[in-house]
Amino acid sequence: MSRIAETATVSLALADYASTDISGKTHIIGQGVAVIGWNPEMGVTSRFALIIDVRLPIEFSGAEFPLEIALLDEAGELALVPGPSGMQPLRVAQVVQGVADIPRLGQKVADHTGVHINVIFDLGTGVPLALHGLYTWRVQLDGDESRQWLHNFAVTGPPPGPVFG
Repeated sequence: MSRIAETATVSLALADYASTDISGKTHIIGQGVAVIGWNPEMGVTSRFALIIDVRLPIEFSGAEFPLEIALLDEAGELALVPGPSGMQPLRVAQVVQGVADIPRLGQKVADHTGVHINVIFDLGTGVPLALHGLYTWRVQLDGDESRQWLHNFAVTGPPPGPVFG
């Protein structure tokens, strides 16, 4: 097991919209989403964002490591979505760096608060997922497959119309 993955505290959340400002603060609208709408005209979900918050001990300040986000289907397999070369798994990885603001905070505060990494995966145009599908976001750190963090959600269509008569 990777020491980074072993000591990390990771939280995942879905929201209607999220962004990070220049100071590193995250601004979230509609956090707590568990069910994502589906647009029948476009065949995609409504807009949403996955927010990933990683906390590490101060010893990892400056450390660079890969963070992988993958979408799993109901069977726990990589979910396939249409891509430029046909159906492909929805999986993204990037190298992130843990940075503690020691000069501004001072060593004592930085030691106490540790390293914070915030990643927002914004799906502003929606995703072509199956209507009534059950999905899970999976996050892995530092290439360590023995530890993962999961967030379940579902895709539903528009509510049924009124019944007359």
